[in-house]
Amino acid sequence: MDAPNWITDLAPQNGERRVIALKRHLTYAVVIAAALIVVNILLGNVAWWTPHGYLVVGLSLSFFSMGSEYLWNRMMGKLLHGSSKAVTFASKLPFWYFSGGIGYALALLFCKQLGIMGVYDTPMRDIFYFGGWTGLVIQLPIAVIRRMHTHRYPMKEPGV
Repeated sequence: MDAPNWITDLAPQNGERRVIALKRHLTYAVVIAAALIVVNILLGNVAWWTPHGYLVVGLSLSFFSMGSEYLWNRMMGKLLHGSSKAVTFASKLPFWYFSGGIGYALALLFCKQLGIMGVYDTPMRDIFYFGGWTGLVIQLPIAVIRRMHTHRYPMKEPGV
């Protein structure tokens, strides 16, 4: 049985296979989780029993960022086709911010409900802000790497 269309459209990039796309996002999730653990150790927020909760948060941020790219491509990509690169880049920033905020907040609430991560009762606004900035910090290097890769290995037109 094939996956629904939104999964096949969402996961692969530039004709890559679904398994490779999934492996790419799992790698992003592990890197994000490791970075969040380091940041929270510096802030004094990590208990010994919470590292697997950070993996859930990393997965959430990874897949929400992938979803923001999909949403931007479907909503804004065709509208901004032919616009300057600066306008196109600037239009992606709110999508990255909101995907980070939503993904981080939902993952923390999910982990708190499962009991795999202790979350202090801080206002959700602060958690959302931190997640939003985290989403931007995550997406910026990915966008730079993707742009460098696209210029180095341009996509070939079908039938060429």
